[in-house]
Amino acid sequence: CGGAAFNRLGADKMANYRNLNMKYANKLREDIKAMMDEKGILLTELADRANIEKSVLRNYINGRNDINSGNLIAVLKVLGYDLQI
Repeated sequence: CGGAAFNRLGADKMANYRNLNMKYANKLREDIKAMMDEKGILLTELADRANIEKSVLRNYINGRNDINSGNLIAVLKVLGYDLQI
């Protein structure tokens, strides 16, 4: 019984992290959309300049899929985001 309770608590904690990460991911998507609007850059141009497939970027921005970190960094650099790593 103790093991089941521990596993449930672990699953609840992981669900909270997923929800928090999703919140940040959605905020970043909104920020990217705002930067695109601010700079007047279209999705196709952004994808070309970041060297990413247009469909991958479109699906990411629309929240259908995630994007790998390298592609995300390329997008942010094209948009002029000052990324400190």
